[in-house]
Amino acid sequence: MKDERQHSLLSPSSANRWLRCTPSARATEHYPDFESRYALEGTLAHVISEAKLKYRLGLAREPPQCGENKEMDVHTDGYVNFVLAQLNGLQNPRIYVEVKVDCSTYIPECSGTTDAVIISDGVLKIVDFKYGAGAFIEATDNNQLKIYSLGILSMFDFLYEIDTVSLSIYQPRLQNISTWEISRESLVKWGEDTLRPIAKLAWEGKGELSAGEHCWFCRAKNECGAYRQNKLKEAIYDFSS
Repeated sequence: MKDERQHSLLSPSSANRWLRCTPSARATEHYPDFESRYALEGTLAHVISEAKLKYRLGLAREPPQCGENKEMDVHTDGYVNFVLAQLNGLQNPRIYVEVKVDCSTYIPECSGTTDAVIISDGVLKIVDFKYGAGAFIEATDNNQLKIYSLGILSMFDFLYEIDTVSLSIYQPRLQNISTWEISRESLVKWGEDTLRPIAKLAWEGKGELSAGEHCWFCRAKNECGAYRQNKLKEAIYDFSS
């Protein structure tokens, strides 16, 4: 289950927004949370997938019940099978389900929850289950998963020597299963050179307003001058085309 909005001003799940528009973090912090039926559906899918994965790993005695939602049953089964397949070829892998991740080494008071984490000597794998059928989520250079990875590295560095980080998105309703790899060295460099200074600006409410696709889930967009100006430019362009 994802509850980052209740705990982190600069949550990993909203990183695409505040990394591009640093003032948006403080601009949205006093807006009430609203869970759409799509968000509630996604939460249910995560609960079921977590229970199924734990059962397959021998961490639960009873198989989870999915009720009459056959589509969700199929897709959560597929997610579990994908996660378990990531164990193939690894030396003495350990798998962790729904891991609470402290990301505050790079981002003030930041935490989050990963769906599945697999660690073995040399390799860290993170799998994120996206049940939504709206936005297509790429694993390549995914900010949310990179932040999770940095947090996991900080938590497990004393136990494992990680060289390669593998990030996967499993989004079955859009037939989207993608994986992207980055070296530990490159990931840490991004965290130090890019993530930390931008997160500091966002935490302090500083920086320039910037409009773009990241505005879609911004709760303050209707009061944002940059967003209104951008929409006006789009309207003028459409009218003149």
